[in-house]
Amino acid sequence: MYDFYRERLPDLQRQLPADALFHLLIAGGTPQMNTMLLFVGSEIFGRLARPIYVSPDRDRALPLDIVRQLYAEALRRNLAALLHAYAYGPAADLIQREAGAFSAEQEELLTGVLRAVEARRNFDFSGAAAALDPVFARSRNCSRTRKRRGSHHGIPRPNVVERRGLEPRTLCLQSRCSPN
Repeated sequence: MYDFYRERLPDLQRQLPADALFHLLIAGGTPQMNTMLLFVGSEIFGRLARPIYVSPDRDRALPLDIVRQLYAEALRRNLAALLHAYAYGPAADLIQREAGAFSAEQEELLTGVLRAVEARRNFDFSGAAAALDPVFARSRNCSRTRKRRGSHHGIPRPNVVERRGLEPRTLCLQSRCSPN
């Protein structure tokens, strides 16, 4: 089954638009067939794979979250390997290439920090500050951003000084911030 899916699924992928979703029906056949369809389908189609299961007890298909979990785990492993090798630029490129895996806020925060760290590692301090500008701009619009020094609920907060050095700020690292 592995060889069959490795041969046939790429042919299907070439016949459809690049952004087409691929529904993988996990029903019927042997458990080995279904397992191979999940693994090979998730490998070939990536985030565009949507496994579903049709139950005789329900009137509609049930979406399975297996592929997203496998995909997210593989992405985490790849990012960890890149960060372990101090390859911050390629890690930022990977995050941008896999745009569907992160929210827009998470992608902006992660790529900004990774680009800044990469520039800082190369002693490009102005480039590092420029890479963090969008991150600071987003944190200014976050309701959790505090402009005072001190602690919050007894936990000391780090003070992050803006590039222009006007007043201390802390960054809001939540992915969903509401504007003030």
